[in-house]
Amino acid sequence: MTDWTDKSLVSETQTVLEIVSGKWTLHVLAALVDGPRRHNDLRRHLGDGIRPKVFDETLRRLTALELIERHATRKQDLPAVYYGLTPLARDLMSQMTVVADWTDQNRPTIKPWRDRGR
Repeated sequence: MTDWTDKSLVSETQTVLEIVSGKWTLHVLAALVDGPRRHNDLRRHLGDGIRPKVFDETLRRLTALELIERHATRKQDLPAVYYGLTPLARDLMSQMTVVADWTDQNRPTIKPWRDRGR
C-alpha cells in the first residue's frame, strides 16, 4: 500500500513524473519498447515534429538518467548507433501501462483537458 503521507515518496514520485512528462520522453521510450533501434530509425519513427537538436538532447538526457542505453557498433565498416531501454526503463514502461490503460478508458474526459492546456 502506498503511503501518500510520506513527503519524500511524494517528492520523488513528482520527480519521476516530471522526467516522463518531458515532451518527447515517453515517445522515445515507447518507440524502444519492442527493442533497440538505430539512431536514424528512431528519429524517423518519431516523425518530423521533433527537431534534430531536441532529439539529440532527449537521447543524451535519457542516457544520463540511465533510462536508455547507447550501443555503438560497426556494420560493414560503417558505424551504427543503437538505442535501447535499460531494465529500469522496461520496468517503468510496464508501470506506465496502467496509466496508458486509464487514459484509454477516460479519453472523452481527458480530451478537453488537452484542449484547455494549449
